[in-house]
Amino acid sequence: MDFNLISTFNEFLWLSFLPIVAFLVAISLPLRLGAGFIVQWQLLKSATRKLFSVQKETFGLGITPRSGFLMSIATSMTAGHLLGTVLVIAIAGYGVLFYVWIFTILLLGVKYIETIQSILFRKVNHRGQFVGGPMYVLKYGLGKNAALLGTILAIFYCIFLLIGSVGLGNHLPVRFIGQLGHEYFDLDPFYIMVGIITIVGICSCYGVRLTSIIVSILMGASLLMFAVMLVYVLSFYGYQLPDFFMLIINEAFSARSADTGASISMMVIFGFARALYGTGTGLGTSGIAHSATVTYDARQQGYMAVIANLIAGILVTFLVSFVIYLSGALDADGESILQLVQFFEHVESYGREAIVITILLMSLASILAWGYYVETVCFFLFGQIAVWPARIFWVGLIPLASLTLSIYFIRIHELALALMAIPNFIAIITVLANVREVEHLNAQSGHISIWRRIIYRLRTLRRIWI
Repeated sequence: MDFNLISTFNEFLWLSFLPIVAFLVAISLPLRLGAGFIVQWQLLKSATRKLFSVQKETFGLGITPRSGFLMSIATSMTAGHLLGTVLVIAIAGYGVLFYVWIFTILLLGVKYIETIQSILFRKVNHRGQFVGGPMYVLKYGLGKNAALLGTILAIFYCIFLLIGSVGLGNHLPVRFIGQLGHEYFDLDPFYIMVGIITIVGICSCYGVRLTSIIVSILMGASLLMFAVMLVYVLSFYGYQLPDFFMLIINEAFSARSADTGASISMMVIFGFARALYGTGTGLGTSGIAHSATVTYDARQQGYMAVIANLIAGILVTFLVSFVIYLSGALDADGESILQLVQFFEHVESYGREAIVITILLMSLASILAWGYYVETVCFFLFGQIAVWPARIFWVGLIPLASLTLSIYFIRIHELALALMAIPNFIAIITVLANVREVEHLNAQSGHISIWRRIIYRLRTLRRIWI
């Protein structure tokens, strides 16, 4: 296998092809649907209130809307995302953050559309629980004339997800947990591995309900830790914010970065790639999580996905980059999770414990969430018979994380993630017309009669069960 060819193709996809496609898709959404259809602050506020409200029992049909939100953010707000922020600053300078934040906002419409499409075309599995994702959108959303093409694209998406999940969802998080647990808590790697296998194995046996509960606890604690760290840093070091933002603006529009020598074009390219990779926009995995929720308000769930993007792409990126700025270090290569911990330790002695615990919680949540994604795509490909083999496969991968991580493995994993985005973008564009149906689900609108809502829900149930 030619390593140079893989690396070249990988860089072409992430730094050229996918940013261009994502940009074209993003700017086409307001033109085809209307900006008012995508951006409605009333729904955004409603979705925010929903996240903090008491949510009712789902009676076995699926998970709560808040659990879907936390499962989706578990695969975007990861230790890999934090390291990616360190790496992109080291390569392109602080000016790249301006483009990361701008493109994160630009891609909100893409995340919104891919989420509600997954809910619109979801089905019910053998246990009576909702399942969905880009593969269901491709298979059932392209229409009868393109049913074969949609099925082929759906199969390709599932294959690429399975390949990419091995690295991003299993190998890397397990290695992060093992490395931090041994380095900062002096735990034996064997017992760390046994603990991970036990937790993941139990959650896998009990399915998505228990998985969503554990992921919600882990990610809820992680978000709380991030909020505390953000408040602390702003309280004691907020006076340096004007200089920090001035540095970002100056480098973003100067000919070259003062620290790294990166050009504006390089900042734009890396900023868009970081916005794509860091928020998971275009990968379609968030649609799999949100499709498992018991909700008929697809638009509200779509705005929850938007909130997840804002947290992972802007707030978390800001916190990490500001801590790097405060530490005065810009020579990290982004390859070691220990370097990230050292940034927080430099700012505050308690920062080390806070970021280590947060990364441990996020990594374990990521393993559990990706395990559900693998189970879902295996069910789509092979039916009920593949559920338990998928669970055993996922748990069996955990001990293999102790093996040496080769550069071939990393490149193939990144390549698979990039290839996942291609059929998902096809689904977003070709099935876009169906998105208008979810206008009838807007509970805030007084212009939609109760009879039209009932008819729409009956049509939705027919699509789900048949």
